Amino acid sequence: MPRDPVEDLAALGRLWGTIKFVHPYLAYKDIDWDGALVKTIPLVMQADSDEAFRSAIDHMLSELDDPDTFVLEKRESGSRRRWPIGERAAAPRLDETADGFAVLSVTDEQAFATPGTAEAFGALVAQAGESKGLIFDLRSSAADPAVREEPSGLAQALIEHLPQLLDKNAPLPHRRHIKHSGYAPQTGSTSGGYESTFERTQGGTLEGVAEHPVPIVFLLDEGSRVPVDHLVALQQADRAAIVFEGEPRRMRESTGDRLRVALPHDVTVLVRVTELVVRSVRVGLQPDLRVPASGDSDLALETALDLLRGVSDAEPERAKPVSISPSNLIDETYPDMSYPDMEHRLLALFRFWTIIRYFYPYHDLLDQPWGDTLAEFIPTFIDARDELEYALAVNDLATRMQDTHAGVESDVLRAHVGTHVPPIAVRWIEGRSVIVAISNAELERSTGLGVGDVVLAVDGEAVEDRRSRLGRLFASSTPQALQYRVHSRLLAGPAGSRAHIEALTADGQTLDLEVARSERYFDPERPTPVHGVLPSGHGYMDLERLRVEEVDGAFEEIKGTDAVIFDIRGYPQGTAWAIAPRLAEERVVAARFRRMELGADAPGVPSILRFDQHTEPDNDKWRYTGQVVMLIDEHAVSQSEHTCLFLASVADDITFIGTATNGANGDVTTLVLPGDLRVRFTGHDVRHADGRQLQRVGIQPDIEVAPTIAGIRAGRDEVLERAVAFLERGE
Repeated sequence: MPRDPVEDLAALGRLWGTIKFVHPYLAYKDIDWDGALVKTIPLVMQADSDEAFRSAIDHMLSELDDPDTFVLEKRESGSRRRWPIGERAAAPRLDETADGFAVLSVTDEQAFATPGTAEAFGALVAQAGESKGLIFDLRSSAADPAVREEPSGLAQALIEHLPQLLDKNAPLPHRRHIKHSGYAPQTGSTSGGYESTFERTQGGTLEGVAEHPVPIVFLLDEGSRVPVDHLVALQQADRAAIVFEGEPRRMRESTGDRLRVALPHDVTVLVRVTELVVRSVRVGLQPDLRVPASGDSDLALETALDLLRGVSDAEPERAKPVSISPSNLIDETYPDMSYPDMEHRLLALFRFWTIIRYFYPYHDLLDQPWGDTLAEFIPTFIDARDELEYALAVNDLATRMQDTHAGVESDVLRAHVGTHVPPIAVRWIEGRSVIVAISNAELERSTGLGVGDVVLAVDGEAVEDRRSRLGRLFASSTPQALQYRVHSRLLAGPAGSRAHIEALTADGQTLDLEVARSERYFDPERPTPVHGVLPSGHGYMDLERLRVEEVDGAFEEIKGTDAVIFDIRGYPQGTAWAIAPRLAEERVVAARFRRMELGADAPGVPSILRFDQHTEPDNDKWRYTGQVVMLIDEHAVSQSEHTCLFLASVADDITFIGTATNGANGDVTTLVLPGDLRVRFTGHDVRHADGRQLQRVGIQPDIEVAPTIAGIRAGRDEVLERAVAFLERGE
């Protein structure tokens, strides 16, 4: 089959990203997992055979130094070790030393596939229980044993028969795995409560049934396939010692706690997802004594016998402390790499893609499956020729999330879009780019521009082309969200520059003028009061400007009114949690949340955590019972939309008037990439109290009213006017 380097790289990226989030070592050990990928990328790109690809994957996995994460393959058995008492047999065998110690050897655990072997092993264990002490020689007869995924028959036999040698109960150690609940931000803060922790599973108890204990030594090597947790339990209960021949770090400990990852070219990788922890200070198997492999002699067996005889002068190894909480989950930003090399650009792609794969909550709403983007973007990231093209590649990937919250913080991108605007606000109205506010009368007089003028071109670029070009740079949840983002930067350019604007006036004249770009962002303030009673007699609160400490005073002002208009055409200041209790009659669900979690229940497969957010009456304050209207448009995003959910859950008969909101809600989180890029995205799926979708839809108006160019020119607020008319006439 012809090799496809892009598919091979995509497979490498998927494997690297999976291990990054499920392997417990990477939460606390000093492992350069980024470096492992960077060094492996060229090997995969150069691989010209299946064996070369397999070797490249092995190269990356070696950085973990973990025998329980490996490429699955069959290996030929090696030569047998010599046994001083007699030739070792494949079936379990019991020998006795001259001074009354028993040695129960299992040359090959595959013998347990033969009927009757397990029963014979049990009888030998019972017989050995009468000895002065027992050595379980569980070293493998193969120098490099075949790797199998099914539970070891020997391990099962040990689990069944060890209790008859134990005179007391011994707690089994627990297993722990790394659990990610949402994606904890790499920079800044979030209200999402996302976190990564160690989660543990209790090990249970090994119940001893013997009347008298038998001193035990387990003799192991890297090929031993044993129930490590049971051996450790006996060791911790001072009922057994462990002697290891060779390097214990090469011994495979897991009995099923691995994730299977299939790669191209018939390569399968088994990945550790849990580790054994004893009293929060030990991880995995910690032998009491280690001895080197000794060739024809059997130093290991003699060492085990010396332990039983009490004549050993070897010093047992001490337990090693381990991290009890994840401490190594902050990604390197490589800030000195403004234009990263090809390997680090692919690192950026694989990191970004994996995080969204696991933690973005809105995959079901994407127009294109996220899984398809990895292979698609590999050539783009490889071919990026400079800092800007690299940042644009990252930005293009961010737009695929179709999430208004998504965006890339980058100096080169900001410069590309434009860092400053004139003090002029432009909005999408009736299918045109319309000036809706100018900072002061002097600017209007000096330029001839007026509110309601239609922008035709900016800096010599036709406005249609400019909208289209800018539209490709912004992630957006909805069409209205895209126009909101585009028009916020429609007049943008470099700081200190002048915007060359062509505009069509109300009387049909075409203006050609320049205006200094002096503002980072211009957002005009509404002329209405922040709160109070309108001339119509209805209460009014501008939630874009209303502060939390003003809420009680605002309610006092509107006390006695029969209706209140909440204006949420902008971003609020956290007042929903103060306002909703003033409208609530009982405790109710305000919003329903979902967030992605990654743990060990189904390793490598995200699960969903569901929970509700409630609001309830403030019984210390009077309840407002008047009619409620909310004014909405595309400027209402995120917390604005959440405010709508809260008030809709408690207001008896709420009416939304205006146009659909932005359609992006859920606490933002942040990832980081080489070149010190920061990428924002939504971390929670937030829904209406009844479970309806909000993301990519927005709050929909009950009465749709959009501003018109004529209304803008006349200085009217047509949405507010319609709300007043509705309250006065009920239509």
